[in-house]
Parts: sequence; structure tokens; C-alpha cells
Amino acid sequence: MHIPNHVLTDAVMKLRENTPYFEAPLRTWQNAGLLQINLVTSGCRNACSMCNYVRKDRVMDEKQVMYEMARAFDSAKHPYDRVLLGTFGSILDPLESPRNVVGKMLDYVAENHTGTVILETHCTTIDDKTLDWVRERLGDRKIAIEMGLESSDSYVQNKILNKNISNNAFRQAIDTIHKHDMLASANVLVGGPVMNTAEIMKYAIQTARDAVAWGCDDIILFPLNIKPYTLTEWLYERDMCLPVSMHTFHRVLETLVQDTPVAWKLHTAWYGDHQHGDVITASAPVCCKKCEPEFVEFNRQLNRTFGMPDRAAVLQEMFANFKVPDCGCADITYELAPPPLSLEARTRIMVGTVKKQLLQANY
Repeated sequence: MHIPNHVLTDAVMKLRENTPYFEAPLRTWQNAGLLQINLVTSGCRNACSMCNYVRKDRVMDEKQVMYEMARAFDSAKHPYDRVLLGTFGSILDPLESPRNVVGKMLDYVAENHTGTVILETHCTTIDDKTLDWVRERLGDRKIAIEMGLESSDSYVQNKILNKNISNNAFRQAIDTIHKHDMLASANVLVGGPVMNTAEIMKYAIQTARDAVAWGCDDIILFPLNIKPYTLTEWLYERDMCLPVSMHTFHRVLETLVQDTPVAWKLHTAWYGDHQHGDVITASAPVCCKKCEPEFVEFNRQLNRTFGMPDRAAVLQEMFANFKVPDCGCADITYELAPPPLSLEARTRIMVGTVKKQLLQANY
């Protein structure tokens, strides 16, 4: 049975209408040696189930953007060797991110940062002309292009996550990036609607391995965070999208580090609460107060090993020596046994529920 993607797209767009308007032109984070700067745009053209990238009209004030850009660099609390430029979607999508503004941001980075520059964007925004433009502005700096793959399984990718790309398009983007002497990074999602623990682990592990086989230079593995104003949140409230346990995330990582080619390239992200002021912007994976500090610190230590000449062996030893907390929350939300219905049947039920209850549509 064909499952129409436009149902999920319409649902995502409807939920995004409630997203608060961000007055500031930039949002910044810092994690160890990474300074992340996100341009607040009118929103992503795509409609993934787990994202709340708002679609609201906004006028981009170039002077204000550059003022906040300078503040982000000046107010960094820790030394950093990597700067990531992102948006509410794709930094290299000219329909979302005005080229004059992005060009100024790149020029500022080129003048004030000598380390690695990471640009987060959709794989369909990658072409020779765009990458020539980036290289001209950033010169001989090390450049990485970070793209969301999420899942290499076409059914999960398109029918559950509503990530309407093809593996061929992603692989072509990797080849184009390498042709311009840049690095290609893939974001891999652990979790998603209607899947149980066994499926979550299976698809995440296979996706990471596929991305390495396709030539990706870095793999960023991140657990599903339940964000407000998203379809995943709406489904979570109706028991159709379960949060990922940190124990599950750890088991995925433990499996992947035994695969030496993957271990060399593995990072983790989004494994803790993201909070701005008093507002939680994403709910972190499920864990308790006993195991949370240990898992968070372990992931920080894992990311600090990047660049070590014997990294694969170091990670394998880290996992061998790590004692998984015996706290009772390991699989509180999941069963490893196969569910009574197939993944396709559960997806059909999900889409039907969205049509009836959220969209109240008959199409």
C-alpha cells in the first residue's frame, strides 16, 4: 500500500505554525572545542518528522547578523578549533539563507578563525558552483559539509521520517564535496516514530556503516530528541513515538566501535537537554538521575578522542572498561521482542491517525 508523504508534510507544517518567533538573528552553542552559530532564517523547505524548523516570514538584517556574529566569537567561554555555521535548515540553500548574509558570515569566519569550518546543509544544496563560492571565501581552511542522512533505509527515511532524499543523491553529494577537497559528514539518527528498540538499533547501525562505505569522513550519531512543535512530539503524546533510552544509544555506540573503520569517524551529539534561559528546546533521551551523569560524561570523553592516531583501539578500551549503570531504567520504555504488527502496518496506522486526528482530512 502506498503511503502518501504529503500527509506527514501537511502535519509537520501545521504543527510548525505554533513555533515561537525568535527575535535574535543568531542562536549559538558551545560544546568543548566546537562553536556552533545558527542563522535564524524563515525556515527549512523540508518537513522532517522530528524537526521544528519554523516557516515564518522574516526580514534578514545583515548589520544585526554581523553584530551578533562578532558577539558570538567574543563571548565564547572555551577555546575552540571548529566553527559550525547552520540555520533552521540549510546554510547553503539560497532560498532560505540569503547569499549576501551567508557570504558576510563566511568572510568573518575567514578573518577570525584558522581552524575547521563546518557548514550544515541539505545534500540537495550541494553543487560545484556553490562549493567554489564557499572555497573562494574560506581559502585553504579545512572545510566540512555536514548533511542529514538520518537513515539509509529508504522506507524509514521517506515513509517514517519524511526525509525525502535518495541514497544516490546523498552519495553524489559526498563525491562532489570530495572533488572540492572538503570533508563530508553524515548525521545519523537513533530513533524515530513507530519503531521498537531492535529496529532503532538495527537501522542506526546499518546507516552508520553505509555512510562510511559511501566515503563519509565523519559520522555524527545522535539520539532522537523530542522537540516541541514537531510531529514526533505529537506522536509521542499518543504513544506512537517512544523516546530513546540512553542505554539503547550506548549499545548502538558499543556495537559500532567494534567496527574499526566506523570507530575512526564516530562522534555523538544531542545527548543532553538543550535549554535557552528557562525554556527547554528539546527533551533529551530517557535516563535517570543515577545514570545520566555517567552517560553524558562518557559521550564527552568519546568526542575528545577524535584525532587520536589509535582512536579505534582507545574507544574499544573505553567501552570495555565502562561499567553500564545498574539503575533499572535500561529498557523501561521498550521491548526487544518483535511487535505483533509489521513496521509497515504500524506506519499505516500512524498516517491514518495523523490524517484523522491532526489534519481532520479525508484525502
